[in-house]
Amino acid sequence: MNLNRTARDSKSTLSFTPTTLPSPVETILIARKHTFSNSNAKLPIPPSAPMKAMLKSIAASGKATTFLPDGSKFTIIVLPDKVTRNNHPMSPHSITDSLSAAGLGSKKASSLEKDADVSTDVDVDAIVSSGVQIIVVDKDIRESIGAVAVAIARAMPVYTAKSLSKKEKEAAANPGTDTGASQEHVVNVSYLTQDGEFIDDEYLNSAKAVADGVRLASKLGDMPPAELNPETYSMQCRDIVEDLQNNGHSVVMEEIVGEELEKRGYGGIYGVGMAAMVAPRIVIMTYTPEGSGDGDMESIALCGKGVVYDTGGLSFKPKS
Repeated sequence: MNLNRTARDSKSTLSFTPTTLPSPVETILIARKHTFSNSNAKLPIPPSAPMKAMLKSIAASGKATTFLPDGSKFTIIVLPDKVTRNNHPMSPHSITDSLSAAGLGSKKASSLEKDADVSTDVDVDAIVSSGVQIIVVDKDIRESIGAVAVAIARAMPVYTAKSLSKKEKEAAANPGTDTGASQEHVVNVSYLTQDGEFIDDEYLNSAKAVADGVRLASKLGDMPPAELNPETYSMQCRDIVEDLQNNGHSVVMEEIVGEELEKRGYGGIYGVGMAAMVAPRIVIMTYTPEGSGDGDMESIALCGKGVVYDTGGLSFKPKS
């Protein structure tokens, strides 16, 4: 039984497109130190942004933020030029740390209202719904798209169990009523070369796929055993299958549950989980690619285990 009444998925969307948001509440520009220093680099910097002062406030790496006349925020994240031989040139850990510190995955309407009040008579509702735009610039950006996508995704966790805000409690008590708590947090990512060319090809699909995978894995890792048990885990799998099926892919799912495991020769899994309140199971998802023909295509099997709770041999260890 799940006793955590506030556990839920955060209302956040991470997208990857070659076009930027028309009026984002915040624009975040990410590049290495030498890119910001390159006078020939075509960087999308607002004319009113005090770039010299912002860069001066940063040594080898770091971030700086300013407010623009329209009430929106402009942030630069400067990545170090020098990295160790074991690190990626775009320093993904620095990207994740900087975005997490800025609250990328948890920005709420209330905080945006406070930001807007600092400056002008802006339309707060318009700002809240417009989201955050991230632009990543590098001369070899195509080689770094996947690593950067993972870094950004890690800064946007899906699972949350924080206490509900007043507006969220009102929304839960009055379904269908617009209390302002239903606004979704949108983060859009665009990749740009130093020549000012936005990336618009299959790389963006790959970035979206890997980012979705990282966020899902993060969610499953964050959920406690009271919420993620064998049954709810299989429900997560079924959601994935249904999503793929709705997008035209040939995917089927089979579950082998409880005593059926023993009957079909999976005694090890059954023996370990048979005493649990929720029966153990095997989930088999089969994808058949389009044009697979009469079975001539090679079959590939990926096997893994989803451990929702592990005592670490607690019952078998002596007191000493």
